[in-house]
Amino acid sequence: MQLRITVQLQRFIVAFAGLVLSLSVRAQQKPIPDPVTIEGVALDASTGEPISGVRVNPPWPFWLPPPPPDGGDIPYPLVQTDASGRFSRAFVYSENEFASIGFNKDGYDVRWLRFRIVPGERIGNAVVRLERTKSGVLSGKVTDSGGNPAANVGVTLYFSSSGGSLLTGPTRYSDDRGEYRFFNLEPRRYIVGFSDPRYASPGRGQMPGPIINPIPLAPFLYPGVGDASSAEIVEVANKSEVRLRNTSIGSARLGRVLFRLNNQSSPARDFYLILHSKRQLVHLEAGEVRTFEDWPDHPTPVSIGFARTDQFEPLAPLYLAVAYDGRERDVEIRLADVDSVLPVRVLLEEPGGQAVPFHDALASVVISPRADTIGPSGRATLNMDGTAQVKSLYGGLYDVYLAELPPNVYVSSASQGERDVLAAPVRVSANSEALEIRLRRGAGTLSGTVTDREGRSAQSAMVLVLPDDANLPAEQIGVRRYDTTVQGGQFEVPGLVPGRYRVYAARDVDVRSWDDHVLRYIDPTFLSRFRTDGVLVTVEENGRPSVKVKLLED
Repeated sequence: MQLRITVQLQRFIVAFAGLVLSLSVRAQQKPIPDPVTIEGVALDASTGEPISGVRVNPPWPFWLPPPPPDGGDIPYPLVQTDASGRFSRAFVYSENEFASIGFNKDGYDVRWLRFRIVPGERIGNAVVRLERTKSGVLSGKVTDSGGNPAANVGVTLYFSSSGGSLLTGPTRYSDDRGEYRFFNLEPRRYIVGFSDPRYASPGRGQMPGPIINPIPLAPFLYPGVGDASSAEIVEVANKSEVRLRNTSIGSARLGRVLFRLNNQSSPARDFYLILHSKRQLVHLEAGEVRTFEDWPDHPTPVSIGFARTDQFEPLAPLYLAVAYDGRERDVEIRLADVDSVLPVRVLLEEPGGQAVPFHDALASVVISPRADTIGPSGRATLNMDGTAQVKSLYGGLYDVYLAELPPNVYVSSASQGERDVLAAPVRVSANSEALEIRLRRGAGTLSGTVTDREGRSAQSAMVLVLPDDANLPAEQIGVRRYDTTVQGGQFEVPGLVPGRYRVYAARDVDVRSWDDHVLRYIDPTFLSRFRTDGVLVTVEENGRPSVKVKLLED
């Protein structure tokens, strides 16, 4: 025991010394704040009993290089709760006055709590309530066409993400009896897929040992269909096992994706085409159209990439993401629209009516594709004259917003040519019209507190501020905003366009955010269920209203 402690201490000293040496350049760029100490207790949310052995993980210090992929040595000592559930976590750093602390122990869900901190202070009496892990089991058997056990078949679970697209979950492989079993599953609705492990996508789970006499297997979905819309939805409940019916391989297969590369209105070109992470050099003459087939083995978005071949250009590919649920798809890609550019100009309206170029060292333009656009997201920092170019895009419709705006500024108008795009998508093409965004001073800030049904402050709850005003459509740039509560249940939402809003607080709500307090997607079932439960508030120009909000709980 003494030897192990000594070795661990030596490793920590060596790692810490190496990290200190790496700080000289970074320290010149931005001063390192004094660390914070956070103290408190971890309790079982159901029984109220203290929990020992809970690991307390602070955020990785912003001024250090990112940790290596294998984890490596952490730059601070391990801290766990003692027999009475108490902890004292030192060496907590924050770059922007906030820090999220993780609490985890086997048998409990990981909990992240957000704290507002002041460098050098000591935060005491933090109470962390951990929920016991909810888990389910899913099992079944796969056979060949003759009813014999099929070994080494890859079985993968898929589930819906925000917005409805499928995400890839865990993979298991059938044993010599054709049996497979998933345990410790998060209770939710799944689609089950079967595939040949020899062609399974990387990162889909540990593959079995040498595959002897493999059975030819085209990928398909349970209970023997070729697309997600026809697949059976399997609901896994907490602390229960779902046993699927025996599944026979060979009854169906996922369809192919046909990419039609159209080089009309474009000169001859050479490029690298990337499918399944494999590059192939392609030459297309002016006006030529060529097709490429892809046979995906799982019903999630398929990507196709393009990279320049110029020796003086970095080979940073442009990836296009094509929605795919297993049904056959024909996708036309206009090569003239690959590497499209969106010109942007941002102006600030002065009180006298004059509009001047807007520049802020942190501000940037961010655009994201609409549902039917296969192009990537893009981002560009504003130049001194308020202009920017968002590059490496693909033609289609995109949503836009401005990140890291000063808290007292909001978007007052946006236009692209003759089109008003304040609440409409931006069009990107090979010859994109310039996007002009106008800003105005006078944004409001909403603050307040959130409490649960017992009247306790609700820390790390999501606070949604949504427009309830006909003059503020939900699609308007930057009007749907949010914050996450800190200790005391406190929150603050800056950058609000003057108008009327409803305020909601919840823990389990499915959302997607841009950043900078701006929401992009909110689960429509949440909105329909709680639409009238939000607290009404009016935000005046430069207003600073405060509200008290009750946590929405089942």
